[in-house]
Amino acid sequence: MSVDQEATFDLIADRLAGERWLVIADWLEPPLQQALLATSRQRAQSGLLSPARVGRADLLHRAPDVRGDAIQWLEASDSAGCVLSLLQRLDELRAALNERLYLGLVAIEAHFAHYPPGARYQRHLDRFRSDDARALSAVIHLGEPWLGEHGGELRLYLEGPDGETSIDLPPAPGQLVLFLSGEIEHEVLPTRRDRYSVACWMRQRPM
Repeated sequence: MSVDQEATFDLIADRLAGERWLVIADWLEPPLQQALLATSRQRAQSGLLSPARVGRADLLHRAPDVRGDAIQWLEASDSAGCVLSLLQRLDELRAALNERLYLGLVAIEAHFAHYPPGARYQRHLDRFRSDDARALSAVIHLGEPWLGEHGGELRLYLEGPDGETSIDLPPAPGQLVLFLSGEIEHEVLPTRRDRYSVACWMRQRPM
């Protein structure tokens, strides 16, 4: 592992321990980011992504006004080399954070997400009350350069010195946003153009 990779892992661990969230610009190198974008876009256009649902287990249901994206879960058996490269990168990050923060992360789960124009995902927390396995959430943005008029920002709700505050993060290509699943509420604001990303969760053993 390179010195630069080790330094990046150190930075991520320090920011998670202190602020509970962070952004890494250009976490994906352009060729991998572009390959993932092309793959997710082609699969979305081919109807391989399914409308996302909300709730848990037998209570899962569609609620387009709450969550309007379509998703495809990513597996180690995927035929696309770019998907396998991404899953490897995420697993390396999982292992590095275990070494530095002793989080007991044992698995990752990830999916492509496509938000068509007008879609959003209302404010929510990634960890369910009845399932505490999700420890870290990651969003990796895919796409071309994003303008403010396009909407679709990822809004994080944070604790400030005078109470709750928020920050809006435009979906810059290749950007990684990482935060604690059980503590940071967030939402995807309505988008005005097609928005592609990968969502990932790093899981602990349920307590």
